[in-house]
Amino acid sequence: MSRMLKVLKWLLGLILTFVLFASFGLYLFEGKLKQQIVSIANEGLQGKVVANHIQYTFISSYPMAHVKIDSILVYETKEILEPENLILSISDLAIDFNIRELIGGNYVVNNFSFSEGNLHVINYADSTMNLLNFVGESPESEANSEEISLSIDKIEMNDFFIIYEDQLSNQTVYAKLERFESALTLKGDDLAGKIGLNVQLDSLMVEEKRFMRNHKIELSSNFSSNLDSLSFLIVDGAIKFDLLDANINGYYNDLDSGFVDINITANHKELHQFAQMNLLKSENMPDIKSGELNIDAQIKGATKGQLPIIEAYANLRNLQVHNSYGKMIDRAGFNLKLVSDSPNDILESNVIVDSIDVVFATGGFFRGRAEVTNFETPSFNLTWEASENLEDLHKLVDISEVKEMNGVIESNGSISGMYSIKNSELLSYKGAAMVAFKDVDLVLKRSNYPVNKLSATIYLLDGDGGLDKVSVNANGNTIN
Repeated sequence: MSRMLKVLKWLLGLILTFVLFASFGLYLFEGKLKQQIVSIANEGLQGKVVANHIQYTFISSYPMAHVKIDSILVYETKEILEPENLILSISDLAIDFNIRELIGGNYVVNNFSFSEGNLHVINYADSTMNLLNFVGESPESEANSEEISLSIDKIEMNDFFIIYEDQLSNQTVYAKLERFESALTLKGDDLAGKIGLNVQLDSLMVEEKRFMRNHKIELSSNFSSNLDSLSFLIVDGAIKFDLLDANINGYYNDLDSGFVDINITANHKELHQFAQMNLLKSENMPDIKSGELNIDAQIKGATKGQLPIIEAYANLRNLQVHNSYGKMIDRAGFNLKLVSDSPNDILESNVIVDSIDVVFATGGFFRGRAEVTNFETPSFNLTWEASENLEDLHKLVDISEVKEMNGVIESNGSISGMYSIKNSELLSYKGAAMVAFKDVDLVLKRSNYPVNKLSATIYLLDGDGGLDKVSVNANGNTIN
């Protein structure tokens, strides 16, 4: 069994042992009770658990019992009890249970709660992790371990600050677990229940630079799992990232080559809310007025020693975008399909974007289709047709030497080829493309030089290019 499973089994077993010992040992003095419980918590661990003191009520609240432990500290090793070796600190932990039911053989915890904590998980450069070092090596077999049977009606956790430090990739995640609620039933190795949580992602640091910050994640789901084989089933899962909602269903089986089958669906009808998510800097974020995005993704296949198959579908409809000049895109949409079926490299994927249809506010348009295969050295196929008013285009693209321009630009083509991302180089291409300028008027910034009635066609055919049908009036002189 993996050491991560040992962490979970240790925690659940500790709760049950704690409840049993506390309920039948409440007659002991507080110091003796604390000593015994802390001793049980540290059994079989490489790290160390330290607690301040225990408070309990028993006689006045019978048959209910309430036990509270203050100032819990969890260290990576027993030898070094210093702040840099601290994994977890909890201000207080409380358990409520019914003694009468416990005596009757019903191991039920009515409430298990803890709050105001700090968790610091470190993945060291040598691929070891402080949390797993705390647990120590897992034995080869635990088949003879005592069977745990436990029900927890309510688990609550509030105001937990979390730091995950990955020294291998030089990345650090800062987050706050604002709320965690759960209910669990454990019978032997079979665990089932429900979960709900709210996480505030404060920042993601990459090489000491802030990459992402200020995002909220909400998750709720029913689940069942087998701890011995590390399998789980997610039913009616829901996740929310800021304003984006998604539903998750699926399962994972560690014994079956890590087989996974998970489906994710998301439907977002109010794309204008993207601007509130702060995914990009505000100056780089277009003013989205409307739009609808639908996503359906499936991850399926073995995961041990290989990658599962990923299929994702998305479609965008009725996108409207404004900029500082007013309405820029009146209506836009596309269909997207992503397939990654290579067991070795996710870069060996295939993306098709078709039914691309963009209508600009001026009446111009762009329609097309794109296909890309293998993202390491992409093979591409592009087909398009487009028409746009240059006055509107000038509002979108800053052309340094042009002060004013109007007229019409039209283009169509079909090109395929290969591109090297590593060398930023077009390796090969073939096909045909055309760009035509019709009745274009320009005023250049230098000396307000006017260019009128420019008409020309630029063409590309299998690597050869040219200029045709050129006509222009430059500063009063007509050139054909």
